[in-house]
Amino acid sequence: MSLIRLLQKEIPSTVLDETDLFLKAKSILPNITFQDIGADQLIEIQKSHGIDLATAFLYDLILNRSGVPSFYKQLYSFSPESGKFGKIKGKVLAVPAGLYEELPEYAGDGSLVLSIAKKFGLETLKIPVQSKGKINDNVKIIYETIAKEKEPLYVFSFSKGGSDFRMFLEKYPELSPRIKLWVSVGGIHKGLHLVERFVGNSKLKNFFSKSLLNVVGIPLEFVSDFSLQPNDLNKPFSLPKNLKTVSVVGFPIESHLKGTIRSRYKYLSSFGPNDGVTLLLDAIIPDSHIIPVWGTDHYFRSPKISNVFHQIFHAIYKGWI
Repeated sequence: MSLIRLLQKEIPSTVLDETDLFLKAKSILPNITFQDIGADQLIEIQKSHGIDLATAFLYDLILNRSGVPSFYKQLYSFSPESGKFGKIKGKVLAVPAGLYEELPEYAGDGSLVLSIAKKFGLETLKIPVQSKGKINDNVKIIYETIAKEKEPLYVFSFSKGGSDFRMFLEKYPELSPRIKLWVSVGGIHKGLHLVERFVGNSKLKNFFSKSLLNVVGIPLEFVSDFSLQPNDLNKPFSLPKNLKTVSVVGFPIESHLKGTIRSRYKYLSSFGPNDGVTLLLDAIIPDSHIIPVWGTDHYFRSPKISNVFHQIFHAIYKGWI
């Protein structure tokens, strides 16, 4: 092994010809639509063609085979550089991600969305959920906040905030008429395969996991809420029928990633296309407008995301969502 290789801190995945990747994706099951695809079928495509092509295939299904091409044409037609931001009546509420206080560099508190919302004349508020709080505890905080607010409300949730807000809607459906729109960004809405590495039916595993998490100050319950064991989070969605929803989902392949999230992505790849934390199909709210962001992982550390948020607010202003 060369000295250059020994000094290299991380060996990245080889860059792909992504144009070729998308062309191949279009040729896979050309007559199937996004509405037809299921998790098992996606896994079969992955076994036959690999994780990168399965991810590109799902991306193509959403953009080109979901039956709403006009929505994407409208959405992407707006250029934030124009500086023309229409005024929207109402208030934007942010439901922060888990550990947003401990890891502020990821902007899981919704600060970017709230700053963009103000350009469109909207009032803003960060719901003070607990950074390391259990879902049920945060549901109470969301309830106490929204019960005091007047409509129309536009709720943006981030990562774990998606599960907090989902459970709020299912527990307090009577407050849903106040919500004009729910936008889930990198949403965790179901149990996580990653969590099964820490918790499960083994008392010994739970003991060691609890001890390890205590060292970094994270309660075991914060993690165990996302077990794949039967619980409310793993039941089918039961959202109010008239609630409008948007799912903003990162679509990375391995060559886009590095560091810890790359190792998580590789582990999760045996279960299907993922963003390094959750499976892509699980990040999509049923019957929602889906905005896939190619090349972006769960944390949306990408220059694309600012444009996406501006485009969402413009779409709200135009009544496209």
